[in-house]
Amino acid sequence: IGYDAPGGRWQAWAEMRNIGNRHYAATVTPGYDDAGRDVARSTPGEGRGVYAGVRWRFD
Repeated sequence: IGYDAPGGRWQAWAEMRNIGNRHYAATVTPGYDDAGRDVARSTPGEGRGVYAGVRWRFD
């Protein structure tokens, strides 16, 4: 969610990610182990996060 002030001098924003704090795989990469078996490798996704920011323009 974000807000741009009239005249464009400043902006504010906030973002929430994975608010349910669920475990999930962000990526799954196919691969093979030393014995030649098909072994998928996964990268865990991000945990819960809240981000916010403000930008101010000086003219």
